[in-house]
Amino acid sequence: MKREKVMLKPVRIPLVFCVLLALAYISLAYAAAPPAPTLTAAEETTLAGGKPVFREEQFDDGAGHRSGRAVAYIIIQAPPEKIWAQILDYDHYAEFYPNVHSVKLTKKEGNHYYVYFVLDIVGIMDLNYNVDHTYIPEDNRLTWKMDQSKTNDFKETTGFWQIWPRANGQSLVCYSVYIETGKWVPGVVQKAVDKIGLTTWSLQKVVNCMKKRVELGAQYKGEPDRKLDQGEL
Repeated sequence: MKREKVMLKPVRIPLVFCVLLALAYISLAYAAAPPAPTLTAAEETTLAGGKPVFREEQFDDGAGHRSGRAVAYIIIQAPPEKIWAQILDYDHYAEFYPNVHSVKLTKKEGNHYYVYFVLDIVGIMDLNYNVDHTYIPEDNRLTWKMDQSKTNDFKETTGFWQIWPRANGQSLVCYSVYIETGKWVPGVVQKAVDKIGLTTWSLQKVVNCMKKRVELGAQYKGEPDRKLDQGEL
């Protein structure tokens, strides 16, 4: 018996389905916390001196996607559990972080911390926003994103804290944050931000202040707010 040839018609897979498959793969590939970084001898020397190291690296953005951003590393003389106790103590952030006027933990559900911030932008204007933090203790990791169910003064913020324990009760701590305004920004503000390098300044201040608060305790009350003088406007 002669077999008839069966012609199979090509099947078109919708582009959106392909994108979803790709995102699912990315999510599975990068869901876990990153391994401890390989640091150069010069970077280790900087960290041993109590100063932060800055890099541009690729990390999980907290939503299963890879993202490039600036990160700061610092050594804190304390084990991870002591550092997490301070990081998660949001209601006291305004005591030691410069340019943070008010912080309030508004709700806690499991490992989700919902926090309201009022941030002073170098003495020019205040930004009010709400953030959903997710604490992942088994990975020594905390990620966050904007709480879009609330009214916020800018479009999005994402970031993370990551801790790797080291010998002798030390910890290597990594911090990164990204902010997208999504709105018109006054020219004087944009000029000031560009001039002082606000991103690097804020990364440095956050890790330095957290280090001092953990190591010195409640006696450390932070530094004065960063303000702009007439020459920077």
